[in-house]
Amino acid sequence: MSNGSHVLCEKPISATPEEAYKMIEMQKSTGLLAGVGYQWSFSKAVRQLKKDIQSGVLGKPYLILFA
Repeated sequence: MSNGSHVLCEKPISATPEEAYKMIEMQKSTGLLAGVGYQWSFSKAVRQLKKDIQSGVLGKPYLILFA
């Protein structure tokens, strides 16, 4: 953000809470966007779930929610 760019971070957003608070303060002072994303499609658990659904072992999914 110090160079004027919006930021998208992967989890965890920082190594320490202090670094995270600094990032929040910088976001507030610059007005730039900062967010945290996580690419679930590469998660080992999600890849296994996809394999199990495709193989039919779980039957036909009705609804899948991630939190």
